[in-house]
Amino acid sequence: LKLCQRGGGGAALGLSPSKAARGCAMVKRDSITGWTAAEWAEFRMWCSLTLIIFSTMFFLRAIGFIDWFRLIFFASPAWLTVIVAPFQADRHFCKLLLYSSAVFMASWFCVHAYPSQCRHAWGTMMISDTTFWGNSDVEADAILQEKDTFYILSTVTPQERRVFWPNNNSLTHPDNPKEDAHNDIKQALEIIKSENGQSGGESAPSADMANSPRIKRWIDSWSGGLALDILLLRAYCNMHQMDERVPHVYPLRVLGVLPNQANFTAPCPYWSCLLTEARPKGKLVFFMTIAAAGVLNWLHWRFDCMSCETLRWWLGAGAPRQFWWWFWAALLPLCSVMAIKTTYDEELGVVIWQRWHAFIDPIWSFAFDTVDKEGNPIDANGHKIQLVLFIAVVFVAWIYRHRIRRELGLDEHSLLPFLMARHEIAEESRHTFQVCIWRVDLTGDAPAPAAASPRADSVESAEGSDPEQPEDVSRRMPDTRSLMLCGSPSRTRHGRSWMQKLYTPMFRRTEHANVLSTADGRIPTLSVHFYYGMDEVQGTRTIKPSQDQWWNHDPVYFQENFKISVEWRPNTMLRCEVRDSSATLGSVSLGSVSFDESSIERQFHRSNNANPQVRRHSVPIMQVVQMSALPPTSQNQEDQQIIQLKSLGFEQHRLTDGGAVWLAFYEHDDAAMNETPLCC
Repeated sequence: LKLCQRGGGGAALGLSPSKAARGCAMVKRDSITGWTAAEWAEFRMWCSLTLIIFSTMFFLRAIGFIDWFRLIFFASPAWLTVIVAPFQADRHFCKLLLYSSAVFMASWFCVHAYPSQCRHAWGTMMISDTTFWGNSDVEADAILQEKDTFYILSTVTPQERRVFWPNNNSLTHPDNPKEDAHNDIKQALEIIKSENGQSGGESAPSADMANSPRIKRWIDSWSGGLALDILLLRAYCNMHQMDERVPHVYPLRVLGVLPNQANFTAPCPYWSCLLTEARPKGKLVFFMTIAAAGVLNWLHWRFDCMSCETLRWWLGAGAPRQFWWWFWAALLPLCSVMAIKTTYDEELGVVIWQRWHAFIDPIWSFAFDTVDKEGNPIDANGHKIQLVLFIAVVFVAWIYRHRIRRELGLDEHSLLPFLMARHEIAEESRHTFQVCIWRVDLTGDAPAPAAASPRADSVESAEGSDPEQPEDVSRRMPDTRSLMLCGSPSRTRHGRSWMQKLYTPMFRRTEHANVLSTADGRIPTLSVHFYYGMDEVQGTRTIKPSQDQWWNHDPVYFQENFKISVEWRPNTMLRCEVRDSSATLGSVSLGSVSFDESSIERQFHRSNNANPQVRRHSVPIMQVVQMSALPPTSQNQEDQQIIQLKSLGFEQHRLTDGGAVWLAFYEHDDAAMNETPLCC
């Protein structure tokens, strides 16, 4: 019980201290810390994952695998999650979007302020170096040295021969290969120069070699997109990577803070020259990172190995966890920043403007150009019609997106349920409760019984209006259909005259904001459906009100009850929806009421704190018995029946588009289910 775990749950529910204490006594707490078992499991999982994350970071740093900047930067989604996620009680879309935006901007600033500036500093230093820039011999030596980072020529050892060669290939002892006149990289370098318009001389490649796509792909991996400047800068940084004097940049300069205002500098090691190298390829690492994170997420969610119970207990595995949402909200922006910076060496605004034009220009050309690229006329009107039809289809699909998802059987987890079904679901995550539907009121005006409810300290009294406020008499008066022909407006619906029943269809049905109605004014066929998230869990039979019921706003009695058993998911709404199954375009919604976690807990409390004369295990039975009584035939009988039903946990819930539905909820625990059968 979330309100009981947070404390003060009785006051939040409007209960007396004694009843609040009895309601919260069902939650078992540790005698020392006052924590529940669920809170201990969350804390244990947080400690375990935090220890794993920071231990891995320190291990990678201790073995000299990576420097502190890249270690902290690339591990930021993990350590940010263990800091931020424990303070977030939900995964609301707006909060995740704001958090992702903040991580994106912070990551962009870090990359643009330090590694990107370092690369620019290395490039400026290379052009300023007169011993390198323009000196073809030094450039060739540097490129030859850079080639060793792509591949080297060395003798195959006997161990390598046994592993990577077939057994029937005998080992020979060739001479050590070395660079000579017949084995150099001049041809490859000339192909790169020819691609950049700088080829010429005796070593110029043939036309077939220079224009071969396959040869270009071979060299592309080494040169970074057949760009000579990129290759030269990489070779220059490689040549000076062990120098004592390296460029130092001012990271705060990108924010407009000048060096004379804040003399803060950071050195530029060799890796900073290559980290933001803009090239069209080399994005596999980002896809592999996302795939590895997805595998870890799936393993943590589905890890319910019985032989590894201790490990699962420490890691909190085997159930969906909220912190994974915050991890993905930090990982995806980081990967996006690095993917952009390794593709475009531009400011963020320039990249957004270029991508926007790249998206809009083809659409604009498709719809409004009258000639193609070769000057041939095209049918612009036909293209406009196709574009309008496409936009209309997208708009209609967006309007009916919930119905499309429901018809296709897609819930809010889309693909995850199809991966692998767990053979065992944790008992604490499954809730079983009884739902009783008494009737649907065609008007949302709350009935006011003649006698006051005996439950003065109930939840309803805490949420109701001021007892000193005089009762609105108009709420108890039936809607007037005709002042002249349909009798006195003081008549109730249980005592309408024959003239009312005879002449009512001749007049327009009175409708206002609180009246359940259809778009075309016809009499619908009603049914009540329950949805948990996007899944429909239960539904009632269909009932079509009579003409007299519909025109006079008489309630429609369903008097049904059933059991709902769901795997409880945080921040998932339970929705009760009244639908019209006889609509022209299929079943449509006429109104709904939604229950979040606190609302459904309040409904459980109403039933648990039912009439003291009713035994606790008899409450669901009495709910069904009282609800199944014959519909009242007079106002006095209706008032008495409402009092009895309210004392058992029934409550009227107004629908979003007018009307109301009477519901009662009762949660069954394991012990009660074993002792008392459900009334379904």
